[in-house]
Amino acid sequence: MTRRAVQAITLTVLAVFVVGGFLGLRAVVWRQSYQVVAMIQSGIIISVIVGGAVGVAYMLMGSLLWRVLGIDWMSLQFGAILGALIYGGYNAISPLSPFSIGEEPSWRALQGGIDGLVIGLVVGALVMIVSGRRLHLNRGDLTRYLILYVTVILLAWLILLVESVIHLPSTVGVIIAVPLVLVLRIVVSWMDRRVDSQHYGYDESG
Repeated sequence: MTRRAVQAITLTVLAVFVVGGFLGLRAVVWRQSYQVVAMIQSGIIISVIVGGAVGVAYMLMGSLLWRVLGIDWMSLQFGAILGALIYGGYNAISPLSPFSIGEEPSWRALQGGIDGLVIGLVVGALVMIVSGRRLHLNRGDLTRYLILYVTVILLAWLILLVESVIHLPSTVGVIIAVPLVLVLRIVVSWMDRRVDSQHYGYDESG
């Protein structure tokens, strides 16, 4: 229990530095220096609350917690990197915000990349849920991951488009996204089973 407590506190402190530092850096990159202190404070509060809750759960459950959560860290990391590259590159070519119009392309890429990390992390988490399989860095898994990644982005874009046309509140979009993700998860699972059965049948006949 003592060892778990030390690990939980260490991870919480690390989360404070990472989240608080990231939010502070984002304020600087977006030329909002007046918000640096407030953003860092927000990061500290969020990290302590979330990190504390996870830390307590880890102290009680130990490594069982990670098995229950089933987090695929590679999917999250790869999603964040893709998000940074896509969002940063797009913002460098065509500014996505009025605040970026007067900036140099390299600075716009940095601004987009910072936001893209978070967006990509969320997309990676959704892909992790939809996929139901851990990501391995081989051609087949990467191709599958990229297809699901693009699919999730297109669904998110479609939801945002409907929200803007019908003028729905953002909470409605979140409510709509939940069943869509579940349906996509079922479809992907069915397709995986079908491909696996065909592959198994081919091996048997071979």
